[in-house]
Amino acid sequence: MVYVSSLERVLNGEALRWPRRWMERHSGDGLGVSRLLRDIVAALLVALCCVANARADDCVARTEMGLQSLNARDLEVAESALVDVLSSSESSAACSSLAYRLLALTCGSYDESNAFTPCAERLRTLAAARDLVDGHGSTVTARLADEYERDGRFSDAERLWHELLSVEDEETSRASNLVFRANAYQRLASLARKQGRLDVAESYWVASLSLADEQDPTDTLAAYGALIALGRAYNEDGRSHAAVVLLERAVTLVEVLWGNRSPAVAETLEEYSRALIGIGRVEEAKEARSRALEIRKLVEQQQDASSP
Repeated sequence: MVYVSSLERVLNGEALRWPRRWMERHSGDGLGVSRLLRDIVAALLVALCCVANARADDCVARTEMGLQSLNARDLEVAESALVDVLSSSESSAACSSLAYRLLALTCGSYDESNAFTPCAERLRTLAAARDLVDGHGSTVTARLADEYERDGRFSDAERLWHELLSVEDEETSRASNLVFRANAYQRLASLARKQGRLDVAESYWVASLSLADEQDPTDTLAAYGALIALGRAYNEDGRSHAAVVLLERAVTLVEVLWGNRSPAVAETLEEYSRALIGIGRVEEAKEARSRALEIRKLVEQQQDASSP
């Protein structure tokens, strides 16, 4: 068992040690406390210690129940037990920290959004009350932002992404933090774009690309995501010259990432072809388009060959 009961603490003298020292210190100081009164005070102090020990034991027991229920995929029971720990003012800092991480894992284990969202919102409320923040909670917050975006709650999703950008995760490497922040800016750009705020979206995509390049300018997925998204936005906005510059690099990068026969390469070439047409480079556009069609045909053949 990972904890000692309050009864065992009383039996081995731990719960009695502090009140005994207090009574020894004050028994001869002229206070005129009668033996009966001293016995009553000592009994009350022992009772208080036992109550405190029992509450601590309950915190650990509830956390242990949450862990066992999580392992058994009994998520509702796990959530209930861990919420109780975090809601209790008697829970120690160490116990609360563990319960917080387990509750974050519990929330993340829900497959359905109608179960995940209330769990995640409850986690965030409890974490704010106890000033608990770490990578586990950030993962839940990022998924909650995605759920808000799917539900059309764009302002709520933006708020969460800005919150995540304001927190530096000290437990992960600098490179991982850069990738996470680059992706967060891309999500903000997507949200701004859906609301017709292209100028704001552009600033977020530029920030994402800058962070991705800071990590590694040649082979990061984050850089490609920013390039293709901003290039597509420029195409839709009629800014073909700006789109060509970005999409030329995107074509090179996507081939490094996935090879020259990937559907992602075909998609990027098609977007690049649109930009080339916009600036009058028709022959190059045809060549890019032809290559994209060739890749798509090859992918279809491979899929047909592998299907039963």
